[in-house]
Amino acid sequence: MAAKSTPVQGGCDGPFHGKTNHVAVVSEVDPQGRPSKLADATGPYPQNPGGRAIEHPWTRYFEEKVQGHARPGLAGQGVLRTQADGPVQALRISLGGAGLRLQVSDGQGRWFGDVPEEAIAQAAAGNVEEAIPYLPRTFFEILGGKQVITVYQPLENGLDYDVEVVGPLGAPYTLRLETLQDGVVTAARDFSGVVGSSGADRWRVRLEASSGTIGLAADGPFALPQASVPEEVAASGTSGETVRVQLIISEVGGVVGIDGVTVTGTDLATDFGAQIPAGKLTIAPNAFAVPAGARRTVEMTVDLGGVAPGVYRGALVVASANASVIRVPLTVDVRPVMLYLPIITKSYAVEAESGSLTTTYGAWR
Repeated sequence: MAAKSTPVQGGCDGPFHGKTNHVAVVSEVDPQGRPSKLADATGPYPQNPGGRAIEHPWTRYFEEKVQGHARPGLAGQGVLRTQADGPVQALRISLGGAGLRLQVSDGQGRWFGDVPEEAIAQAAAGNVEEAIPYLPRTFFEILGGKQVITVYQPLENGLDYDVEVVGPLGAPYTLRLETLQDGVVTAARDFSGVVGSSGADRWRVRLEASSGTIGLAADGPFALPQASVPEEVAASGTSGETVRVQLIISEVGGVVGIDGVTVTGTDLATDFGAQIPAGKLTIAPNAFAVPAGARRTVEMTVDLGGVAPGVYRGALVVASANASVIRVPLTVDVRPVMLYLPIITKSYAVEAESGSLTTTYGAWR
C-alpha cells in the first residue's frame, strides 16, 4: 500500500464495480514466476462459510483483476487503470431517454446493465469463472442524465457484442457507440429513434483492431425477441448417478419469435478446481425455435460417474439466430455415496421368580 503522496503506479481493482476496495496477495509462484496460489478474503461462500482469508489455486478468474499498486483514495475518485503490455482500450455505450433499460452482452452470453452490486458480489464470490454471468471489467453509471456502460479491454472478451435498448413501444431514445484508446475516441456511431413493436431494439457491434487501434462497426436496430430464462439452474445427485434438470425458454414479448435456438453447457468446476467436463452434459432438444409468446422445455442430463463430491458451477449458454446470447448459471451439487448397515436389536428379560434370562432378537432394519 503506497502513501497518497507517492506517484501513481497503477491501481488494484476487482473486475466489476469500479471501486478499489479489495486487495489479494499472490502467495506462491511456479518456476517460471507465474502465480500458482493467491491469498484472499472472499467473504462467505459454501466452501468458506467464515469468509476469512484462505489460499486459493490461481485461476483465469484472477487474471481479470488489474495488477499493480494500491493507495488510499478520495470519495468520488475514478479508478486509474494501467496495462503494462499495451494500451487501455474501451467500448462505451451511452443511452439517452426516459423509462428505458440499457444492456450489453458478449458472444459468450456474459452481460451487464444496471446490476445491483450485491448480485455482482455474490456471483464473484467463488473462483469459477464460467459461473459468473457478468462481463468483467465493466462499469455502469449515470452521466449527464444518460445511462453509460463502459467495457475495458473489450477485445479480451471477443470481437462481437450485442447492445439492447428495452422500453415502452414508441419511446424515443438516442444511442452512441464508441471505442476509446488511452482515453481518446477512435470510432463512434450515433443513432436516434423510437423503441420498436417488440419492445426491444438490438444492435450488433463488431470490434476491429487494425494497426493496434481499436474501432467498431455496428448494424441495427433489429427487432429483438424478448427471451426469458430462469436466473439460474440447479441440480443435485449422488456421485455415480445421472441427474436430470429442465430449462424453460420463453418468448414473452409476443411479437417476434426466437429462431435457431441452441443450448450448450460449459465445463463445471468447484471453487477448488475439481471439474465436470462439458462432455458429461447432454442437452435435448438442441436445435429448435420458440414462437412469439410461446415456451419450450429443454432437458439436460449430467453423468456423475467418477465425479468427486462437491458443489460444481458453470453455465448453460443459450444462443439463437436473432436474439442475444444468454448465459444461465448452472450449479450441480454432487453428494457422496452413503452406505447404511443393517442393525439387529437385542433385548433381555429376567423372570422375577426363577431368575432365568430371556433374550429377544428384533428384525433387521
